[in-house]
Amino acid sequence: MAALLVSLPLQIACQIMCGTNSTNNNLNCFDNTPSFQQHAPLSKGYVAFPDIGRAFKSYHDKEVTWDEARRRCIENGANLAVIDSLTTQDYIMKVKPAMSSAHVGIHRFFNGEEWTSVKNDPLVSSLPWAPYEPTYGADENCAFMWMDGRGLAAGNCYKNIQHFICEIPI
Repeated sequence: MAALLVSLPLQIACQIMCGTNSTNNNLNCFDNTPSFQQHAPLSKGYVAFPDIGRAFKSYHDKEVTWDEARRRCIENGANLAVIDSLTTQDYIMKVKPAMSSAHVGIHRFFNGEEWTSVKNDPLVSSLPWAPYEPTYGADENCAFMWMDGRGLAAGNCYKNIQHFICEIPI
């Protein structure tokens, strides 16, 4: 057996002699294989969706303006949720109360035409807008999600009060 062990790579020789985390006569063996790294536990109320790398939390205790919703998310180390695909929209529908519209992290403050996210990511033109949206009223510069999940809509950032969804990366 000694001749065989000399010709094998060290890692394989150790596996033959020890197996995993065992003792063979005077030789102690331990498995040094890297293990899966667990992320820190999510903050209370967040629901994780690992395939998109985000977790969402619905705040439906009080209706607020878009700017107040944005501020509250930031205070809690998050952003207003950015619904940038139908998949994300479907996940948000699982988190928010069924009959509740919600502010989301999409706006057009900079030039009044181009919708962008609160993370300043340029958004593609294929946002999941509801039928006949977005509207282009002069005071409709923030997006919200319709209560029934039919998509996003443009609304007044300072007059519309609703619930909101925050997101954190995972």
